[in-house]
Amino acid sequence: MIWLGLATLVVVFVVGFRVLTSDSRRAIRRLSERLAITPVPLESMIDQLGKTAGNEYLHYLERPNEAHLQNAAQVLLIWQVGIVDSSEQNLH
Repeated sequence: MIWLGLATLVVVFVVGFRVLTSDSRRAIRRLSERLAITPVPLESMIDQLGKTAGNEYLHYLERPNEAHLQNAAQVLLIWQVGIVDSSEQNLH
């Protein structure tokens, strides 16, 4: 009987987590599919931006306009080239 309660708790937690994060996962997947990359660099950038800036970036990315998607891709490019791999070779 205890295992049934624990299993129910786990299922509720997993379903709740999936529902609460569905918008951000959809936005990340949309940009990563457009750029034909894995979501890892995008998720890493959002984590490094911090909570407030990361949420603002996600809300911007969730907008349906194509221009917003292109701007979000440009921010990812600048972050990747200028911050992650900021060697002199990339900056020239």
